[in-house]
Amino acid sequence: MEKYITNNINLEKYVIILVVVALILMQNQMCKGKEKIEFPNEYGVFIGIDNLNEKILKNYHIIVIDASYFSKKEIQSLKKEGHIVYSYLNIGSLEKFRNYYKKFQDITLGKYENWEDEKWIDVSQVKWQEYVISVLGKSLVYKGVDGFFVDNTDVFYQYPRKKIYNGLIKILKGLKRYDKDIIINGGDTFVSKLISSKDWYSGLITAINQETVFTVIDFKKKTYKAQDKKVTKYFKEYLNACSKKELQVFLTEYGNNLKLQKKTETYCEKKGYIWYIASSYELNGDK
Repeated sequence: MEKYITNNINLEKYVIILVVVALILMQNQMCKGKEKIEFPNEYGVFIGIDNLNEKILKNYHIIVIDASYFSKKEIQSLKKEGHIVYSYLNIGSLEKFRNYYKKFQDITLGKYENWEDEKWIDVSQVKWQEYVISVLGKSLVYKGVDGFFVDNTDVFYQYPRKKIYNGLIKILKGLKRYDKDIIINGGDTFVSKLISSKDWYSGLITAINQETVFTVIDFKKKTYKAQDKKVTKYFKEYLNACSKKELQVFLTEYGNNLKLQKKTETYCEKKGYIWYIASSYELNGDK
């Protein structure tokens, strides 16, 4: 009997040891899965690439792509690799290369300077609002993007009418129903009005991306130079106002001028902003 009891105790000890070892291994595996993946760069805008050039994205944590050129599986793969994925969504203008161009060309407003294949669109039109929200936005959500990178709210700068402003608000509120982050690219006139109006509430938009704070694009020569000091001063004040409203601030600058790059980096580090410096306004990562 005594020998039986001793063997039983030893067996119990063995089982306990196995359980403890198994728990430790499971915990280590869980911790490994939760480890933050480190990327050389925090942010990059690559709306000029398609799924054939996705290797360009590997060194960037937060990425902005045009998800219409990527499959759901490809988006999920990017997220598994640790990327935060935002998709470009043009709500204020109409591009000729889009397969829905003919459907909405009758409600365009006028030419888009420097972009020959693009026209401003009347965002007050219900059929456009519904299409952006229920077709374009929905398709991006289905693919699993983390948020929208909304472009061309500058239509309100070009056509500063109440109905245009209200149209943009309706689109943003519609997109917000998907519970996704919204970054407004450019659109300083619209955003300035928004954050100081009764329409503002925390969460309608989550961030802004401002281009050309320190650099400016010469579209004719396809070159880049320092931005006018007065313009830079204006943008700094605008970014500060957005930051005070607890909006995350992103900057996108252009060119290979090392002095301007350093100026951008120093300013953003001081202010807690996130930046990306592209060598080309085509935003294709020099594919």
